Amino acid sequence: MVARIPAHGFTPMFCLSFSVVLCLFLSACSVPLYKVAPIPKNTSIEAGQTATNDRVTVTASALTEDDKAFERFDTNLPLAGILVVDIQVVNRSARSIESLKFELQDATGKSVSYLEPKKALKAIMKFEGVRMYTIEGRQQTLEQLQAMALPKKLSLGSQEEKRGVLFFHAKQDVAKNKAFTLLIKDGRETIRLPLS
Repeated sequence: MVARIPAHGFTPMFCLSFSVVLCLFLSACSVPLYKVAPIPKNTSIEAGQTATNDRVTVTASALTEDDKAFERFDTNLPLAGILVVDIQVVNRSARSIESLKFELQDATGKSVSYLEPKKALKAIMKFEGVRMYTIEGRQQTLEQLQAMALPKKLSLGSQEEKRGVLFFHAKQDVAKNKAFTLLIKDGRETIRLPLS
């Protein structure tokens, strides 16, 4: 007796084996797109600049070096024109601060566009040419970025301290323009913090 092979050339056993291998491959691929290092707890910002007024103290550092970007985000953010600013804010007053706003300016005084974590990830993927990925892997990476991001408008309770990052789209190789200034607006006054 001769076994019949379907006209398309694939036996049921081949199809089953292929399906199993494909499922195993896809499940292995549901890891984050990038290895994002969490913000270290109970540590100060490395090589950060500090500014203060009568209510708040702000320490910040701009991530402009390629190797540091690879350490923290597993990709070359500065070359992609994405500037990450690591920020630590302390409310030293006895009252809460309802709205602390952040803005970034370049050397010419022009505002640099703020990026929400979702848009930052999209820009990174576009720069890297990432077209094939799992939805789970993308979602995991987005959640990691969102967990470390500060909102553009921040509220702080009395004596409260917060640390996180903000993403900005510099539209150029960030490494070529290191003269950035972070503006912190607390409603009554603006603190200027040079990051170079």
